[in-house]
Amino acid sequence: LAGRVQWSAQRLRLTAGRLSKGRAVIAVNLTAQLNDGGLSDESAVEAEVSVRDTEFEDLAALAGRKDPVVGSVSGLLRVRGTRKEPRAAGWIEVRRGAAWEEPFDSLRSAVGVESGQVRLSNFRLSKGKGTVSGAAAFHLERKEFQFDARGENLALASIRRLAAETGAAVSGTATGEVAGSGRLAGADSALEKLTLDGRLAVRGVAVEGHALGDVSVTGRTSGDNLRLELESNFLGAKIAGQGEVVLRDQFA
Repeated sequence: LAGRVQWSAQRLRLTAGRLSKGRAVIAVNLTAQLNDGGLSDESAVEAEVSVRDTEFEDLAALAGRKDPVVGSVSGLLRVRGTRKEPRAAGWIEVRRGAAWEEPFDSLRSAVGVESGQVRLSNFRLSKGKGTVSGAAAFHLERKEFQFDARGENLALASIRRLAAETGAAVSGTATGEVAGSGRLAGADSALEKLTLDGRLAVRGVAVEGHALGDVSVTGRTSGDNLRLELESNFLGAKIAGQGEVVLRDQFA
């Protein structure tokens, strides 16, 4: 950590701060009220933290983490409040990224932190002509989350995991929306109290170049079960069906 520091019994001020490790550099400006030279839970804090065109893996290394995410990160976060109850607002952008080996062109979102909850709002992920947009929130102490997302013009042929799991070239264009909530529990972060409500429609489904047709699926949780309804016109035949998937053993 480098920068200009002013320290007295009443105040700590850091200007033009640079927190760096390897290729990762985070710019920091900070002002904190002190009590006899120390920082208490009630100390007022103001800070501005920013990063520009820094690789995600370098930032993760700075935090002592290794996550399955890559990309060029830029962002800004302004923090106000107290040490015990900080509030923050800003934005983050990732370009030329990939998550769990699934590439995307860009991701941008507004970021907020208040009362122990991290919120992403107006997020938009782009991949080719496809987009995923929406909002999400996660409570750091209670491990509770909720989300609401919509996908448009998503090309199945560009989804690497789909090809890897099916072992076939699958194409089509997907549009859908899903809302849900739940909680992460235990050391293994098992999903609890999971609720889902969504729909998915895929036009022009084809496998290995053989056209099949269109399909739509809706799903909604009820207790430990996920209820599904399917409609399709594969090969010119109208097909409809219903089913349930038990979630307890898979996620609890």
